[in-house]
Amino acid sequence: CVAKIAQNLDKVWVDGKSKTTRGRELVLRLDLKRKVLEHLRGDPVMPPLPAGFLDEEWAEGGVDLSMCELPDGLLEQVGREVPSLKSINLKQCSGIDMLKPRGFVEMCEGCRQLRSIDLIGVMTMTDEMLQAMHKLCASLRVVRMGGCVCLTTEALAAFIKHAGQNLLELDLSGCQVNDHVMREIVTHCKNLTNLGLAYCDDVSHMAWCMLFRTLKGIKVLRLARVTGLSDALVLLVAKHMGDSVEDLDIAGCQLVTDESITYLVHRAPKLRTFSIRYCIKISDTMAERIPGIINGITLLTK
Repeated sequence: CVAKIAQNLDKVWVDGKSKTTRGRELVLRLDLKRKVLEHLRGDPVMPPLPAGFLDEEWAEGGVDLSMCELPDGLLEQVGREVPSLKSINLKQCSGIDMLKPRGFVEMCEGCRQLRSIDLIGVMTMTDEMLQAMHKLCASLRVVRMGGCVCLTTEALAAFIKHAGQNLLELDLSGCQVNDHVMREIVTHCKNLTNLGLAYCDDVSHMAWCMLFRTLKGIKVLRLARVTGLSDALVLLVAKHMGDSVEDLDIAGCQLVTDESITYLVHRAPKLRTFSIRYCIKISDTMAERIPGIINGITLLTK
């Protein structure tokens, strides 16, 4: 049924309304429309959506357009037809709409109540597109931009300065994060509970110290492959974030040893997920001891 509707969407959806093959008006439930959209996303190039397919019913549950090649005009359509949209997933999207800023800018202009946006892996994300997100600063709570490698440090810093005070989750893993960006995070992102800074190597030891000493309410902290993460910095995480952190990823941090991990696991009683994959200086003996110190922990070692 879903495949049949998807293949004949231009016939089912006419003049902004769904109809039977005999022309009678048909009401498609939102859950069925979501399944149709999921089916369409499986195509190598996602076809355009007819006018009216998206509407305010989609606002609360959000729109998932991840992992597909977007047709020209789709993001502008989202901004026009779902102005109360709360979340959108554009993870690893490509296509004309992600190459030309206009559609993204129009979406930001239209969806002023957007609370969550996932842009992970969108390597065509530009400073102009990030500038458009300044319009959403009052509403945004979750921003995921890991892997948006074309964004400059200046653009990142400016966005955080405008949006930081309301953010609860921020992922900048693999982005061009430097000390300037870190200062903006420390200054403006006091309410963060989830922070991703994996693969961020252009940050000084002092900037990391400033971050760990200031953001004490962090529950999820992702620092995988940060080459400068040392025992001294892990000790700071334990001292200042230990009471709150529940999920910690330091996979591939090859300077970390048993010494700091011993202190950390005794200072972080709420820790439930801990990734130490590829941490070559953490011994097997230490890894075996951790579950005995923190009951119920999920330890990722391989």
